[in-house]
Amino acid sequence: MKKRTTTQYAKALYELTRELKGEKMHEAVTEFVKMLARDHKLKQGTGIVSAFISYAKKMEGTIPLTVVTARKIAEKELIKIGDAISKNSEVTDEVDANILGGVIVKTDEMILDGSIKRQIERLKFALN
Repeated sequence: MKKRTTTQYAKALYELTRELKGEKMHEAVTEFVKMLARDHKLKQGTGIVSAFISYAKKMEGTIPLTVVTARKIAEKELIKIGDAISKNSEVTDEVDANILGGVIVKTDEMILDGSIKRQIERLKFALN
């Protein structure tokens, strides 16, 4: 039997359930859990669910963003930053005092670094 990864299970669950509702959804998930038990993968359930949520959001066009700042910023500002990247973003914040100031925005595909720390590094490089 070929080994399946957590991501493969998550994608399979998404494809299996994406258009189901009610009793049909319940039946499909029950069968999926039985398959996990058969494959001895129940201990990986939490990882599969996390991968499923990430995959489902990606398939639905939601862009996960992480906004890194030197200090906590207001929710309204986070929303503005998220909207500047995509109207369909899901923003989480992170505080890192080491960046000194400015903002770093991370997505799955890119990092926009507008931190003061990075600007100082660029200036040092330019002066050498």
